[in-house]
Amino acid sequence: AERHIKKALRLAPNDPMILFQAGKLALRTNQLDLAKAYFDKTILLDPNNDLFIGARDIAYYTRSFLNWTLGNLDEAGEDLLRAYTLDLPDYLKNYEMALLYRDKGDYEAAMRRIAEEKDPYLRQLMECSVYFAMGRKQESIKIIEELINYPKDMNLKKHIDAEPEHHYEIACLYAYMEDLDNAFTYLDESFDYIVIAPDRFFTTPEFNNLKEDPRWEEYLTRLGNEFNYNFNAAL
Repeated sequence: AERHIKKALRLAPNDPMILFQAGKLALRTNQLDLAKAYFDKTILLDPNNDLFIGARDIAYYTRSFLNWTLGNLDEAGEDLLRAYTLDLPDYLKNYEMALLYRDKGDYEAAMRRIAEEKDPYLRQLMECSVYFAMGRKQESIKIIEELINYPKDMNLKKHIDAEPEHHYEIACLYAYMEDLDNAFTYLDESFDYIVIAPDRFFTTPEFNNLKEDPRWEEYLTRLGNEFNYNFNAAL
């Protein structure tokens, strides 16, 4: 795939869709700075290009999580807000913005987003880490226990297709709470989901708390075995 992308870039270095796909491939192979460079170039292309608009919309959205993971919180917020004004669905808007406000330390704004969210599952995901950030740790622990035991027959949220994705959400919460043992336990449980969504895995800012633990490199090795690719080489 990398060979084909490089050839396509040589033939059409300013094609927005090729640049976008190059960014996606770099993202899926844990080359975050390279991915950001491709998305930056996609966004800066001539807006009169017919192919530009679709690539731009999703590039803003994807770049927001790259910036977030790389610690560029203001840029992440700007990209998310731009993405929400374009043609992308915004059913996760409250969830994403609440967690970004959490990381920026604006708990009042995070709580406003929580109050606006009508989906009970999403609201609990938001409350768990925001409460933890605010020092309300016992409430967070109670919420995560409720989430772990969420009834299996309930429609957890609109975009969850299977239990491994639910386990991924739990892993994110434990990682944010710096409970590394439980975070890695639930990463193991969510492996099947990560195999189909490595781009999300590499741009989940909560996992920054795991990257100094030797189990992180072991997990990347396991993931690399699925793709016959050395993700650790990109660290």
